[in-house]
Order: sequence, then C-alpha cells, then structure tokens
Amino acid sequence: MVIIGGGPVGVMAGLLLARYGVRSLLLERHRDIYPLPRAVVVDDEIRRILQSVGVHEDFAALARPALGLRLLDARRRVITEFPRSMHGHHGFPETSMFDQPELERVLRSALARRPECELQGGVEVVSVTQDTDGPNDPTGPARVTFRRDGSDEEEHVWADAVLGCDGAGSLTRDSIGAVWEDLHFQESWRVIDVRTTRQVRTWEGAEQICCPNRPATFMRVGEDRYRWEFRLPEDENLDGPDGWERLRELVAPWVDLPPDASAGDDFEVVRQAQYTFRARLADRWRRGRVFLLGDAAHLTPPFVGQGLCAGLRDAYNLTWKLARVLQQGAHDGLLDTYERERKPHARHVIRVAVAVGWAMTGGQDRGAAFRRAVVGTASRIPGVTAAVSRDLSPALTAGPLVRRRPRLTGRVLAGTICPQPWVRHDGRRVRLDDVLGDSFAVVTAVPPTAQMTAVATALGAPTVHVEDLRDDGTLAGWLARGRADAVLLRPDRVVMDTVQAGTGDFTDTVAWAPCCTRPAIPPTPGPPDEEHHMTTPHPAPYPEPFFTPDPKSAAHSRIADFARWAARHQGAEGIQDPTDYRALYQWSVTDLEGFWAAVWEYFDIDATTEYEGVLAEETMPGARWFPGATLNYVHHALRNLQPDAPAITALDETGAGYEITGRELRARVASVAASLRDLGVAQGDRVVGYLPNTPTPSSPSSPPQAWARCGRCAARTTYPRPPPTASPSSNPRCSSPLTATSSTAPHTTAAPPRSNSPSPCRR
Repeated sequence: MVIIGGGPVGVMAGLLLARYGVRSLLLERHRDIYPLPRAVVVDDEIRRILQSVGVHEDFAALARPALGLRLLDARRRVITEFPRSMHGHHGFPETSMFDQPELERVLRSALARRPECELQGGVEVVSVTQDTDGPNDPTGPARVTFRRDGSDEEEHVWADAVLGCDGAGSLTRDSIGAVWEDLHFQESWRVIDVRTTRQVRTWEGAEQICCPNRPATFMRVGEDRYRWEFRLPEDENLDGPDGWERLRELVAPWVDLPPDASAGDDFEVVRQAQYTFRARLADRWRRGRVFLLGDAAHLTPPFVGQGLCAGLRDAYNLTWKLARVLQQGAHDGLLDTYERERKPHARHVIRVAVAVGWAMTGGQDRGAAFRRAVVGTASRIPGVTAAVSRDLSPALTAGPLVRRRPRLTGRVLAGTICPQPWVRHDGRRVRLDDVLGDSFAVVTAVPPTAQMTAVATALGAPTVHVEDLRDDGTLAGWLARGRADAVLLRPDRVVMDTVQAGTGDFTDTVAWAPCCTRPAIPPTPGPPDEEHHMTTPHPAPYPEPFFTPDPKSAAHSRIADFARWAARHQGAEGIQDPTDYRALYQWSVTDLEGFWAAVWEYFDIDATTEYEGVLAEETMPGARWFPGATLNYVHHALRNLQPDAPAITALDETGAGYEITGRELRARVASVAASLRDLGVAQGDRVVGYLPNTPTPSSPSSPPQAWARCGRCAARTTYPRPPPTASPSSNPRCSSPLTATSSTAPHTTAAPPRSNSPSPCRR
C-alpha cells in the first residue's frame, strides 16, 4: 500500500495500518517535518484515536487542555460560553491545544518503531494511474510514479491501494477525476503565532471576537505559545516599524507591547501567514483502490477547530476496512462504506463551521448584531451549549454497517461511538479500549446468548460484560438509555449492531455480514491472457456457518415449515429432515421449476392471471420466470395488515420516530387512489410522485404504497427512488428469480389485484 503525504493524517494512516500488519510505503515531498505551526486543537475523539496507536501519553505531555470557547463582543464582553469537560465521552479532555510540529514528531517517532511502514522523504509523486476495463471503476492495483529530490529519473511502485493524504492541492484527487463542491464560504485571514514571556490577559480557552468590523480569534496554545487570527486584507503589512505599530494595536486587548519594536524581544512572532479559509468537499473520495483523506477530500474553516480532526477520523474509518479486505478476504463492498459514512459527516462539520463563521465573526450586514443577540439568548437555554458541542461529531448516517432503526423511546445507539470510561482489568485501572483491543468487540450487560457468541466468534471479537469491567456505571447507563442489552462495536468503536432489551439476538447481521466476512466462494487466480490477470470462480466447499440456531428454534422456523410442507405436497426429493438446509438448497438448484412452484403455492401468491409455466427459458440473459402471470405486489403488502398494529415504523432525519397503523395506512391509500380516479387516471397511465423518502405524517400521500395502490385502476407507478426490482441473476441455478437488485428502471404494476368490489377504473 502507498500513502501519499507525510503529514499527521498520512502518518496516522500508516500507524493504523501497521497495527493490523498491513505493510505500507509513505511518500513525502519534504525531507523533514514542516517546522511552522498549523493545526492547534483536537477533541477527545481524536485523543482516543491517538490512544489506538499508543501515542496518547506522549501527546498528553505536550498538550494543554482548554476550558472551551467564549464568544465575545467588540468590547470583549462575554456573549456566551461553550464549556468543555476535562473528561469527555471518549475518556480525555474534550479540547486540547498543541503545536502541530510537536505532534508530528511524536507520530513519526512511533512510525519509526513500526517495520510495517517505511517513510521516504524528499519524494515528489508525479502520477497515480489504474488500469480500467471499459466504463467501470478499476479493481486492480494502482501504479504510483515519483521522482526523488535532485533526480529527473522516474520510479514506479505498484500498490494494492493508494491513500491520498496530499492536502488541498492533491494530485491524487486529480488522478481520480474528483472536483471540488463549493460550500460557499471564502474569507482571507491573517494567522499570527507568537512565543512570549509577557503577561497575557487570557482565559484558558479560545476566544472568538464577534465584531463585524474586526472579527478575531485568540487562544493559548502552550506555556508561552499564543495564536491570534484576524480578518485582514492580503496587502496589509505587519513587518517593519509601521507593521509593528499595527500589530501592537491588534493584540492590545490581550497584551501590552512597547512602542519600539526593538524593545519587544520577549514577543517573538514565530510565524504570520495569510490564509484563505474555504469550505469545500470533493465530489468523490474513491476510484477503484485509490482513496482521498484529509484536506484532499474536504476543507473546513477553522472556526470550530475540526480541520485536522476530520482528516484523522478519515484514517480511523478507512484503515480497518482496508485491512479486513486485504488480509481477511472481506468483500470489496466494505470499502464503499468509507465515503458513504465519512462524506456526510464531513459535510455536516463544514456546515457547522461555516455557520459559526457567518453568524458570529462574519456578517457585516444589518442583521449581524441581531444574530449575535439571538446566539446569546439561545445559549442561556439549558442544554443548548451541550447540544452544540455534541453536534461537532454526529452519529454516522445509515448504511450497510449502520442500521439506524426507528425508536420511539430511548436513544438510537447504532452509528454512535461507545463511551470510554476507566475500567479495572487484571488488577489495573485502564481505559476501556485497552481491554477491547483493535478489532470488533461485544459489550454486554446480560449473559451472552448462543447467537451473540456465534457473532463474536465469527468476527474474532472479545465479549466483555460490563459488570466485569467495574467502571463507574457509564456503560450500563449508556446501554440502558439505548434500551439495549448488548452492542457490537466496530474496530473504530462505532456501534454496528445492538441486542435490543429482552430479545437476545443482534438484529442486523443480514445487513453487515456480507461486507465484514469472507465471501463464501472466493475467486482464485486463473490463467493470464496477454493483457490482464483474470480470475475465475472456483467452487468451494460449504463455508462455516456464520450462525447456527439451536435445534428447537430451527424446527420452529418458517423455512423448516416450508420444507415440511414441500415434502408433503410437492414430493420434494431428499428432504427427510426439515431443518436440513443443505438438502433444501440442493433441491432449489437441481429442480428449479419444482422448487419455485412450491414457493408460489406455499406463500399463496394471489395472481390476477395465473402463470403459464415456471421458467420459460433457462438461459442468461433471457430467462423469464412465471410467464403470463400478473399481480399487484402492493395488494400483497397490505392484505395481512392488522388495523391497530404498526404497518410502518419510520425514523426521520432528526432521529424522531413514529408509527402508522394498518388502519391509517389503508385510509391514506384509499384517499390517494380515490383522488387519482377522480382525476381520470386509468389503466396504462403513468403517475409520477415527487415525494420525500419518509411517510411524513402531515402528508397523506407520502407512503409509496399509496401511489402504487393506484394499481386498483391499473396505472403505472414510477417511484422517485425505485425499490429493488425482481431480476434474475447471471446464472439461474445460482440465485432465486427474485434476487434484489439496484435497478434504476421504474417498477410498474400492470394489472389490478383481485377485488370483490367493483372499481370504476376496472377494464
């Protein structure tokens, strides 16, 4: 693996990969650490990431915990204060100030002790290329071309993956064809880093001067290190005698400087630089096995101190997934979750930073004073300042590894990060992650069930009981608030699955298991042709089951009931034991028509017209299942609804949950169907609905079922986001005829369901 860029994000990626045993080559254009200060603040989540690579104690020796953020008016009167705890959710101070070159020295020192990663300085990368096959993204290795200082000779290295940690001017970003999305913030600021022994009037935290004429930021970074940021024109000079007088004027609210610059030897300007603060997000973060991290993928204005934090979160999210794919044969789709999880998170943080910059330090319009007054008033409402602090790192959005199910009571734990209290282990007081290790982990408040144990075994995850950890009650309280008996933690400590209180089993293994476990039939190398190394499928023995139910549960399962029914009514050969899954599977691939005819009959498919045959032609492409049959699938979806039982349980973007009963859903369906019939919608007409992806209570026509139910008048129904459609696999013997695909073709219903009542649109 090749990492381009030896800043904190690149070195952290190398350290994280090294702990999984993944070898990497880190290429950096500078021969030594860039000596001038840049980033100066991290939060407790980042200190937890530093803990994961064993440098948290070294960092603690150079970091200075801060008390939080104060918003001040032009006369330096406090508008509001956002306090930060000395012991946050992740077990560290919530805000820590530091000098970036010192952090980089700590990280590089740790890297030098890891033989898995080699750092080469004085190297300029000139291109990153991948072999492509038509319009699809490349799947093979990438080639990195570079030159060493003082040489025009180009060298090449092939890598299983390339991580572009090469900053805002990223060559890697250009190589994958990514472009910036502008999030509409751009201001020019002067950053001044100072070392002084003079008395500085300071609060042990950051100060934000909310003045439309001269906004500023001030913070104490170290024992004698301070930073000021002022919004100044690019041509304003702070050098020489005139510049000294202007600098003296700018910093006067905090420190008294002599009029003569020569008398200010105890006030050293370490660096002053003009920066253009921008808000940008790359439109894509991956192509094939080339990825973007840090400033190569996103640019965050510094008002909430999250620029470097976002890049280190990128590395923490991606590296365990790469290790699992490259070393343990997990599905390549696991890598798709990197951008899917991190991009919305980064966008949210950027928007928060832009909002802070606009409402508190920018804004020279007439509404600026009003906005500051509103901020001051709102911050005095109990809980508001704490909520703003939590919003800097929200839960991950829903995806294959995060199933954010609706919850009407309690917090939704999936996608959030487990707290890290101090615990007792082997007679020592340690932090939780030191017990959990660097892989998956199960944390439970109840004795593990068979399924929980099977999941832990399959993932190589330790199982720890909260009572054995003897913490201060943090973990038990956290589980209780989430109404969970146990959680499955990813290596980055994000909750991937939960055992809901009283259920005994993880709820979403079907969603995440295909990504995190080894594929059942791995590809094996075949003979190479002249240009490409091809792979061919090779039948493998039955894989180890991910989970095996106990015999009693298996005997009472729906699939065992189907097997018993098929043996009685269809004469299914070889099914002597209804819990014998392999015998059932063998029947499904050797007698396609018999098996799927049995499925049709067992599940009582209510067709408007019956099928003429099960499989018209056993060829791919071209296989047609159940030719001649027509039905309305929504009729099936609604036919067994109980009037007062939940028909839809939903979770909106704010995390609020609600339910729609069968009675309410039928009423909405009937309302929309009647309205469309009144408009003259008839068989063959196309109805397009532009709707939110939630059954909003205030909109009687929101559920897709309501639109599709207009199949009563046989209209074609097109979804704004189509549901999975029925599509055969590439081999009719390898998959059912109802394999879910992500087809973008609209789903249509071409015939009305059976009905005992007349329909005016029935034709």
